[in-house]
Amino acid sequence: MQGTPTKMHITGSKWVYDYKTDADVNVNRYKARFVAKGYTQLKGVDYEETWAPCPARATVRAVLAMAADRDWEMHSVDVKTAYLNATMDKEMYIQPPKGYERGEGMVCEVLKAIYGAKQAGNLWAEHLHVTLTSAGARRSEADHCLYILTDPGLGIIFILVHVDDVAFVARTLEAVLFGKRIITDTYEARVSGELRCFLGMRVERNRARRTLKLSCPGHIHDLIKEHGLVKANPAKLPMTPGLVLAKTGNNILPDATIYQALVGRLNYLATTMRPDIAWAVGRLSLYLQEPDELHWRAAKSLLRYLCGTAEMGLVYNVSGRGHRLSRAVDTGEC
Repeated sequence: MQGTPTKMHITGSKWVYDYKTDADVNVNRYKARFVAKGYTQLKGVDYEETWAPCPARATVRAVLAMAADRDWEMHSVDVKTAYLNATMDKEMYIQPPKGYERGEGMVCEVLKAIYGAKQAGNLWAEHLHVTLTSAGARRSEADHCLYILTDPGLGIIFILVHVDDVAFVARTLEAVLFGKRIITDTYEARVSGELRCFLGMRVERNRARRTLKLSCPGHIHDLIKEHGLVKANPAKLPMTPGLVLAKTGNNILPDATIYQALVGRLNYLATTMRPDIAWAVGRLSLYLQEPDELHWRAAKSLLRYLCGTAEMGLVYNVSGRGHRLSRAVDTGEC
């Protein structure tokens, strides 16, 4: 802490209290974090670049499907307070935490990429990139969150990065452990063992059958509960047959953001692991501006369909001659 520097912008700060859940929305730990109020930063003064990469869901599915096809190992690690490993790139000062004041006019100089700062994600991504490439990994040109590490004795190791979650896919357990040590030797991390959850997806694997299932029942149950449909009768189809949706201008919803938020979350499911609702979500997405009561009822009908199919997901199954990989939306009995 130090006195307020002359003519320097002071960014706000606060405490944030939250909890972290798994793919089934079970709380696995509570968190308290001191963060910067990034919305009070000034571009060109205390930040410049804010972009940070995020893996394409198609990339994640492709790598996991390959692992199922080849019966490879899949593990993950979670880097603790990841952003704080990166050094702040700008001279930046923030208000001290409430209860930690040390006199009037005293502020904190930020030395690390504090959570909440606009450039924190970018700085952490660059720090992790240097760590992985220094170990010999090569970043994919198709997806900057996919790294490929080739070792003469261990073979190819695929490394998927989603902010502070890092997944490793390789032919042998020895190769996966080698990849994990790159992270654990550099950062403090939680070693999770076999991959069970990634990008919000629940990963279920039956190695005897050579199947891998991606689902998100927790996210679905959360949506259903949020919209008061826990005891609703499940619908048999994503959208009522013969239903005609149109922009009529009548019975407009007073708050369109509720409809927009619901369709956005349904779109995540449709593009990640529930292609069976993709057509219905596509239709609902046409009416994000000025949705009316009919559109809202159609969206809730889709939620009722999910009530009865929450456990369904995307299943990768090795079948047929040549071990070709097939896909299905099923409960796993394919």
